[in-house]
Amino acid sequence: MRTTVATVYSSLDGVVDHPEKWSLPYFNEQAAAYQTELLSRSDVLLQGRRTYEGFAPYWSAPSDDAYNDRMYEIPKVLVSRTLTEGTWHNTTTVTDDPVAAVEKLRIDGDGDGDGDGDGHILTYGFGSIAYALAEAGLLDEVHVWVHPVLARTAGPEDLMFSPGDQLVRFTHAGATTLDTGVTILRLVAEPRA
Repeated sequence: MRTTVATVYSSLDGVVDHPEKWSLPYFNEQAAAYQTELLSRSDVLLQGRRTYEGFAPYWSAPSDDAYNDRMYEIPKVLVSRTLTEGTWHNTTTVTDDPVAAVEKLRIDGDGDGDGDGDGHILTYGFGSIAYALAEAGLLDEVHVWVHPVLARTAGPEDLMFSPGDQLVRFTHAGATTLDTGVTILRLVAEPRA
């Protein structure tokens, strides 16, 4: 069965929206190697509309770079109520319940009914899809990239921490500190009671 993994950039004050405004000075070869390894272990990329619209133009063609090539080739699942068709290479669009779509992807990778799901479903960021998966018990692992910066630019919708009525617990499974001061926390979901 596939596991679902979220990787998210966060400022010290919990801002996860528009990381390109504050995270770029902290991206180095170590960060690139970590992201490339995470992407190479994944066999499906799950995205909401906002992430999709940010990523698709940037990785719209194959290249000589391993990360860029994998980002272009990996099967992508776009979850959106407003975009009914994805134009990025190898994209399938889901317009209904993302939780049901991920439940199916976790069990049956290619949709042929033989239950051959294996590897990781990777999602970038921590928006409504990640929250829905966490609350449904379908988010297995989170990699939180804590950047040593106070972004101070966000409203409540831009924060990793949002109000909700369901407690979701994670266990610390490791940490990696980059030379730039970024600490990547690897957290694994605790089993539900």
